Amino acid sequence: MRRFSDFAMPRQAMPRSDSTEGHRLALDPAEATQALSVLAMRCGGCGAKVGADILSRVLARLDPAHHPDVLIGLDAPDDAAVISLPPGQVLVQSVDFFRSFIDDPWLFGRIAATHALSDLFAMGAAPQSAAALVTVPPALDAKVEELLVQLMSGALQVLREAGCALVGGHTAEGQELAMGFAVNGTTPASLTALMRKSGLVPGDVLVLTKPLGTGTLLVAREMLAARGDWIDAAVASMLHSNQAAAQCLRAQGALCTAAAAAAATATAAATLHKSMQRQAQPLRHAVALHQDALVLQRRQRVAAHPVAHQVAQRLGVVAVHHHEAGGQAGGQGLF
Repeated sequence: MRRFSDFAMPRQAMPRSDSTEGHRLALDPAEATQALSVLAMRCGGCGAKVGADILSRVLARLDPAHHPDVLIGLDAPDDAAVISLPPGQVLVQSVDFFRSFIDDPWLFGRIAATHALSDLFAMGAAPQSAAALVTVPPALDAKVEELLVQLMSGALQVLREAGCALVGGHTAEGQELAMGFAVNGTTPASLTALMRKSGLVPGDVLVLTKPLGTGTLLVAREMLAARGDWIDAAVASMLHSNQAAAQCLRAQGALCTAAAAAAATATAAATLHKSMQRQAQPLRHAVALHQDALVLQRRQRVAAHPVAHQVAQRLGVVAVHHHEAGGQAGGQGLF
């Protein structure tokens, strides 16, 4: 069977246009073949995977962290990674994935890794290993390689700081740039160190480790209604790890944490949505635990980015997803 690259290139891969005649790119024969493939031979399924040669070059330019529990990982890539569990420990696993909302792939990689690890921190688990999930738009090999290097460089910085080893992943082509991670953590088998959402009961204090409102500001950005300093503040918040705050809360005997990415319970979500429509209702008092934790005081508003409520009111935004409007927990809406 003949390979696609064996076929002769047509003289006109694309219709000529006088308006673009002066803007043609000079491609060598290999790039020209790739360009035709990008235009005409896109596949789904396994055919959508980014080639192994590109991934090998990307890995050669990166410096993944190591972890003693990883027996087979990127040092000797195989079909799957092999990881051991320390005696007396159990595995805590989560996955997180979303499309890009920022033009800088290095920053997006950092945000994606930070967001994925937050679920482990929220449960009090220690990060151990991660597998990357990436979707990249079709492009010339050199462009895909550079994009992946930037994405993974940012992500690896976050994983390394958290003591988490990258052990593999999956990279495929798609319409939009997207990234996420399947992350593994460990916790004592007794489960006494876990912090769970089900532990929250009426009368407990809700502690936010970050201000709410990043989603609102990103919606405003998509609508060309946001200022640059608003988005800078939102990005800075998303780049800040919850690791120190989670350790602090656990040291203070916390039974439950609520990350700014989602409401911990339907009650918390309902309070949030009411605050979007009018002034936030008074909440019970809390004691300041740590500088990394923004703590709610008696009769204070929900801790949010300074302009988030005003932006939401001006744009008429109440919830991004329809299921959020009913006050259900567990999904990421405006915040």
